[in-house]
Amino acid sequence: MKPDPDPSWGLRIVVLSEASRAWQDEVTRWWFERLVSFRLDAYSARHKATHLPLDTYDFVADHVVMEHHEFGIVASFRLVRYDVCARYGLSLPGDGYAAGRPDIAEALTHTLDDVPFDRVAFAGRLATRPSAYQHRRLYSLLRSLLIGTYVHACGELELQRTVLCAATEFATQHLFEDAGFEFVRGPSSRMPLGVVRDRAVGNVECALMTHRHFSEAARRHQSRWDALWEARVIVGASWGVPDE
Repeated sequence: MKPDPDPSWGLRIVVLSEASRAWQDEVTRWWFERLVSFRLDAYSARHKATHLPLDTYDFVADHVVMEHHEFGIVASFRLVRYDVCARYGLSLPGDGYAAGRPDIAEALTHTLDDVPFDRVAFAGRLATRPSAYQHRRLYSLLRSLLIGTYVHACGELELQRTVLCAATEFATQHLFEDAGFEFVRGPSSRMPLGVVRDRAVGNVECALMTHRHFSEAARRHQSRWDALWEARVIVGASWGVPDE
């Protein structure tokens, strides 16, 4: 991978962490509102009107936001840590997919039962600005940046396992397969789980994926964006720091 003449390409990273813990902060609320507005635009351009840009987990999640100096927010994803859910008395994000699907419940248990509870997160709500697809260079950069920041975030939060909901309609699963993800499967099944539906966003078809180790390609994407990650802006609660 050749070095870029401008490593940032007009991009910056903003981490919005547990907005609910810093809701009195005007900057936190401003970024939260911007994120919701961006998601609404991104979802409405590619999905049905039933897709909602916001749910309870958004108030406690760690959001990784990618912003371009010309186009504004161009991509984002979130990580919902299981120990944070427990602190707020929330059900685990995977429970919604497992409702009425004992095979999914069994597969998620099998996937996560060897990992400490505070080292697990559920990833999702991946969104990209529709206009980014019209700029081939920017779109290519975002694909690399998404993987690079994902690896950085997992490392900094000391996450040993994440479960990702990848929208199959847009072949998102292929991007993460290259990063070392595999499809979630049960303890006695050689076949991965079939398509699941995300009821929160209009029954979009998704594939549940997980990783044990990131691929070499993912590590290269991580290294490519080291400087941008180090220069990230952190908004909201202290990044990765629990309540005392």
